[in-house]
Amino acid sequence: MSIRENYVRLMERIIDACVRCGRKPTDITLVAVSKTFPGDAVREAYDAGHRDFGENYVQEARGKISLVKKR
Repeated sequence: MSIRENYVRLMERIIDACVRCGRKPTDITLVAVSKTFPGDAVREAYDAGHRDFGENYVQEARGKISLVKKR
């Protein structure tokens, strides 16, 4: 299963859970931990619509940020 497919399925589950408990899906922030993942994986998640990523080190984040800013 691709990153895009996983992202879509996860967002559907989050939306379903929000509906069941009476919360707005916009109240939830899903943070993808991009630590140790290659830039291509981060770009694929970004292209799928994800915007919130977590990294431990600025040095690792810089290269990945530049990949998605080119979009």
